[in-house]
Parts: sequence; C-alpha cells; structure tokens
Amino acid sequence: MESLIARNGKLTFTPAFIDVVLASVDYLSGELGRVERALRGGKREASNDNQALLVAVRDLLGQALEAAAAPAPAGRTTANVSQTLGDLSQAMSGFEAPEQEIEAKPAVEAKSEKRAQAGETRAVKVDTAKLDYLVDMVGEMVIAESMIRHNPEIAKVNTPKLLRNFSQLESIMDQIQKTAMSMRRVQVGVLFQKMARLVRDLSRKHFKQVDFETSGDDTELDRNIVEELSDPLMHMVRNAIDHGIETPEARRAAGKNPAAKLFLRASNEAGHICIQISDDGRGLNKEKILAKARQEGLIEAPQHPSDKEIFNLILEPGFSTADQVTHISGRGVGMDVVHKRVQQLRGRIDIQSVEGQGTTFILTLPVTWPDGVNA
Repeated sequence: MESLIARNGKLTFTPAFIDVVLASVDYLSGELGRVERALRGGKREASNDNQALLVAVRDLLGQALEAAAAPAPAGRTTANVSQTLGDLSQAMSGFEAPEQEIEAKPAVEAKSEKRAQAGETRAVKVDTAKLDYLVDMVGEMVIAESMIRHNPEIAKVNTPKLLRNFSQLESIMDQIQKTAMSMRRVQVGVLFQKMARLVRDLSRKHFKQVDFETSGDDTELDRNIVEELSDPLMHMVRNAIDHGIETPEARRAAGKNPAAKLFLRASNEAGHICIQISDDGRGLNKEKILAKARQEGLIEAPQHPSDKEIFNLILEPGFSTADQVTHISGRGVGMDVVHKRVQQLRGRIDIQSVEGQGTTFILTLPVTWPDGVNA
C-alpha cells in the first residue's frame, strides 16, 4: 500500500481502490493489536490470512504502472493526482511512528514559542479514573464552600473585607467547577466519524447510493454519554440504510435522486444536546405499523392513536414490520434496546416521518453524565 499510494504519480481513485485501502488499514490495525497483546504477555494469535488482500494490492499496482506509462487524460494532470495522493497519505499518517524527542533545548523553546504564536493547543493524556475523581472532588469542594458561606455563624459577620473575600471565592469556585466539567466533555464529531465507514460499507454491500452528511460535529457532550451512544447510533444508521433508504431503481421510479441523503446533526437546545438521524427514504408506513400493532395486541381495534403514538410503537420490544429477516435487521430487536438505553441516559427519542419522504429520529440528551447511571 505504501508503494501504491506514495510512489505512483498517476492513479484513478475508484470505489474499488478505496475498498482496498480501507481493507489494508483494517488488516494492519488488527495485526498491530495482535502483536501488542502478545507483548503484554497474552496468548500468541495466528496472523489473519492476507493473500486475497495482497492480490488486490498487486492488481492495483499493475494498473498504476500501466497508467504511469500511458499519456495523461485531458483535463487531468499529474500534479492534480499527486495532490490527491498526498491528501490520502496524510489521512493515513496515524500509522506513522511517533517523532523522536528533540534534545536541543533551544529547538524545544523555539517550537513552543512557535506553537504559542500560532494559537496551537497542546494536550496531555490523563487516566479517566483520575479525571473522574478530580471532577467529584471539585463538586465536593463546591458543596463545602457553600456550606461555609451559608453557615449561621459566618452570616453574623458583616466585615466588608470578609464578604468581598467570600464573593471572590464563590466566583473562583464557579470557574473551577465549569472547567472541571468541561474536561469530561468531548466533541460529538468523534462519534459521527465512526458512522461514515459504516454507511459506506453497508451502502456498497446492499447496492444503495448514500450521501452521508454531518453537522454540529464540534458540539460537546460528556465522554461517557458519547461512548454509550455508539452502539445505539450505529443500530439506527443500520436501520436507516436497510429499512428507510430505497434502492436506486426504486428511487428513480418514485421520482427521487438515485443517491439518498443520510444526515447526522448535533446541536445545543435549552441545556440539552439534540442528535438527529434523518434520511430522505421511504418513511414509516403508518397503516402497516398500526395493523401489526393490532395483530400483536398492542392496540385495540376501536382505538385511533395519533401519528406520534403510532411511530412510537416501533420502540416496543419485539416489534418489527420487516417482511424478511436480514443480517442487519428485521428480528424485532434493536430499537427497543436503543430506546431503553436512551432512557437510562435520562434522554428521550422523538420520531418524525412522512411516507415517501423520509424519517427523522431526534435524541434529546443531557450534556453531562446523569447521576445514578453506571459508566
């Protein structure tokens, strides 16, 4: 892959090429993990078979050599392709070895000064247990400060200087608490990035065209909530591709663009975080959901529930309207687990859908890790 990406000036970027690149990254990541586990004293694991992958890489190398020998197509220069190759190499730079520490003190000072002038931020890794303990202790310190400040004996003292000191202490404690709480928050874009690979793999596997877009990636959320949302969000994205988005042929027949849209949005609203998963697919079939619910005994025949109540039925345990079971969905499990987990995070799920136009799931969650929930 290094020879393919870094040493060839001409290469056509196709879905097949990206498939090989991603498969190679997956293979190398797995092998590095295997070696690291063995170095930590774990059981030696056999390497995964890479023959099929090597064949694919060699085929691409052959194509690259043929392209290098042929004249460049009109409108596509070597410089343009080289720039694209450079961008891809930079995206894979996470596998490079870390830089060696520079011993010369003047060089280090110059580097630090340069970073400061450029406004560049620096980070240090901290054990999460220590971070959680620090946040807890800050909370205890804020409570202790409040108890002292409202102590009846202290309240009898009217010394102006002491009152000013208490006011300054309260302001400092407030800033410390805000800073400590922000240390536990991470950008939700970290979670959104994981979905991009999932969307690409599933859409190609099921021959569907999906344009994936995100917004609000810099919205901050408690890191524990982000971790807990990974599996539920992954399941909802799977459902959107499997159930919501039609095939290109079906979309053309319905007068739609063959390429579907799948959006992930995050925003701050009234002290909560809202995450939206929306698609422009077939939408929810209210009549089909209602008929299935009556068949399962969830709704009595005379009842006429609202659209919101009908849509919420898909969150019931074991409920599914899928005509056939696939490896992605259709077993009647999943959305009820998603609903339960969101409720455990003190959140809620709202569903909006228009048949033939698409569906939107809105997850409303607290910004910080709710009390009483085990990480």
